[in-house]
Amino acid sequence: MRTVLVCSAGFGEGHHTAARSLCAAFDELGAAQGVRAEFVDILAERHPRLNKLLTRGYVQVLNRAPHLWASFYRTIDGVRGVGAPPAALATLRAAIVELLERTRPAAVVSTYPVYGYVLDDIAQRGGPSAFLRVTVITDSISVNAVWLRAGCHFYVVANEETAAVLRARGVAAEDIRVLGFPVHPRFVELRERIPRPGPADPQPGQGRRVLYLINAGKRNAPALVRRLLKEIDGLSLTVATGRDERLRAAVERIVAEAGPACAARTRVIGWTKEMPELLCAHHLLISKAGGATVQETIAAGCPMLMSQVAPGQEEGNARLLLEGDAGALALTPKATVAAVRAAFADHAALCRRWMQNIARLSRPDAARDIARFVLSQMGSGN
Repeated sequence: MRTVLVCSAGFGEGHHTAARSLCAAFDELGAAQGVRAEFVDILAERHPRLNKLLTRGYVQVLNRAPHLWASFYRTIDGVRGVGAPPAALATLRAAIVELLERTRPAAVVSTYPVYGYVLDDIAQRGGPSAFLRVTVITDSISVNAVWLRAGCHFYVVANEETAAVLRARGVAAEDIRVLGFPVHPRFVELRERIPRPGPADPQPGQGRRVLYLINAGKRNAPALVRRLLKEIDGLSLTVATGRDERLRAAVERIVAEAGPACAARTRVIGWTKEMPELLCAHHLLISKAGGATVQETIAAGCPMLMSQVAPGQEEGNARLLLEGDAGALALTPKATVAAVRAAFADHAALCRRWMQNIARLSRPDAARDIARFVLSQMGSGN
């Protein structure tokens, strides 16, 4: 049995979403070829306390001091020779060497850039290196140079716009594959199976189905829910509050206060594994422009109102939707209500246009396409 290591890190949801989706695709397609996938988050496995501290700090900086993150992001992008710090390499090297020697992988697929530097360091020291290396870039358009300074055989990107950025930065065209962002393979089946009436559907509540995914901006979230229920008639609203039970309770109180009619059309949920099902069953998403969120909403064909855009990598995600005319920015509760109202005005003409445009961006089978490509390269001996 040959092994494909799929390496990730918990700094933003995009890396893990891509990695776990790829594991599912490899397990589905690779079994007949004697190939198994193994998900790897080496920092979480070997240094869980440090990992928890770092990932929490990352989220807090993004949400509370985005200007600091923007400065850091642009610094590491613009300074030549900036890669993984030597201390980080030393911390991770021994653990990854042990993993490589145990699994003897045929391929290592990375969805987080630090692994490339560690693998380069191991190879330079004469360690295991006889395997295919593929880097799956989880950002769109705004690609930090930190992705490109370590070695690999191929870069996989989500779209042609991102491929053009890589070529402009000196990456050879033959080393780039435009295969989409790896979302879970369930999106393919769901888009075919779940009935999705157009947003102008005359059934009460069925033509204005909005999913509000709260993963940032929690302070304003209850006020936005109140305004959506009060100011937009007939809205069918699903609010996902994640693991924040206090936030869920606050939103549930607001729904109850809005009265029985609104409560009947509103669903409040916590953390869920059913995001593909939710996205494919709604006409419009309100959320932060995170890498996985944007790519999953594209895969589902569900236009997006972006309530927050973190400087750096999320700017490219926002550009992808805005330039594709598949959503809009709505950075305040007032702007969000106005955008929802505009989307469903005139028999939902704007929302229907966004839905048509986002369908052109959608590649819901990308995880399988990437897995097929990696398997083909393993077979060719690259």
